[in-house]
Amino acid sequence: MLGFPLPYRDELLYSTIARHGVHSGIISPKELLQDVYGDTRVIATSDLPGHLNRIAALYPEKAGITPCDLLYHNTLFPLYAFFMGEARRIALIRELTANGKSSVHLTSGAAASRVKQPEYLRYCPGCIKKQLHKFGESYWRRDWQVVGADSCPIHGNLIDSDIRRHDVHRHQYTPLNAETSIQAEQRPGCWQSDLIAQSIRELLNLKQIAVPELVQWGYWYKKPAADHQLNRGSQVHHEQVEQKVIAFW
Repeated sequence: MLGFPLPYRDELLYSTIARHGVHSGIISPKELLQDVYGDTRVIATSDLPGHLNRIAALYPEKAGITPCDLLYHNTLFPLYAFFMGEARRIALIRELTANGKSSVHLTSGAAASRVKQPEYLRYCPGCIKKQLHKFGESYWRRDWQVVGADSCPIHGNLIDSDIRRHDVHRHQYTPLNAETSIQAEQRPGCWQSDLIAQSIRELLNLKQIAVPELVQWGYWYKKPAADHQLNRGSQVHHEQVEQKVIAFW
């Protein structure tokens, strides 16, 4: 496709598609879906979008953009990939890059997780100013959309927009602009949130590699428990671990 925008660093693919709608003057959500996917039934998904083969095919071959590039650089997939085991990681990559209906939120464990993601898309007013100065437009960053990482380490707390992550308008791709960003005072973030935000950025930018199996994670977690005398033989005192974690955070 001529003129489909390249994603910015750490931009959600959802945001890239929304910007394409703005650049092309497309107002109708269904028209945008038809233009991008050739299918008006695709659901606008911000965190783990599918149909990545189709998106990658919109770019000229010289751009060198692959479906896996989009998956690892412009979605929240890396947050889940490292902790699900290699077989499931490969299966989800196949599912998300394919051009069919996806059940990835169930398969990845995101739907059943006790850690619920933010209800609304979030943004950093300070970062938006930098984006506008550098690029002449603003965009949704993926590291703004992770629960616990509720602040930008540079500018302060993130602000909820009025755009729901899972909107009632299921086919709508909404760009980040003056109409969708609520004017609000940005207060300094707490150190806990800033620390999580820094760790999230590191995790999101890990290269695509084979991941540890779940049993390996079990062995890994037992070592710090033993280092802090929170075990008895091979048994970990989980209540004491919980107390330590809560006391730190």
